[in-house]
Order: sequence, then C-alpha cells, then structure tokens
Amino acid sequence: MTWLNLTLIRHGESVGNQQKRMVGSSDSELTPAGRQQAQQLAAYLVKSLPNGTAYPTAIYSSPQHHSRQTVEVLLDALPHQEQVTVAYRDELKEF
Repeated sequence: MTWLNLTLIRHGESVGNQQKRMVGSSDSELTPAGRQQAQQLAAYLVKSLPNGTAYPTAIYSSPQHHSRQTVEVLLDALPHQEQVTVAYRDELKEF
C-alpha cells in the first residue's frame, strides 16, 4: 500500500494582511513576522518528519509573491530540496 501525506499550509503574514486589507489577487510581500512564521513552520515540518526520511516530493503553490517567499523558506529548510518539484499554479491564487 502506498501512503500519501498531504499537508496544507497558508503563506506567512503579508503586508496586506498586516494592514488588515482584503487584498485578493493583488500581490504583496511577506512582512518580517510572515518570514519568521514561515521559518517556524519549516522547522516544525522538518522536525516532525518520521525518522527524518519522508521529505516532501512536491510543493504546489500560488504564484503570488508572498506564497513564493513562503515556499523559498520551506525549501531552504529541506535537506533534499533539489529533489522537490515546485509547481506554481494560477488555480491556487486568491481571488
């Protein structure tokens, strides 16, 4: 039997989030707090992997800047990042 582990995450705090604006599909960067949230998430995910062996094989993300920044932080934390397929999909954008 093959197992699939699906983890859904949201990007870190963006400038629009910080300003309490409904930004929808407009693009904004992560705030320093958002980058720290992404780093904390990455550390948690790496620590929680069973025996450190079941690393993600794919990441699907919105192409929006704050989402891309979150993906970059996650990839930096993974020891086998070159083996992870990253796909930026318009279907995952906020509307």
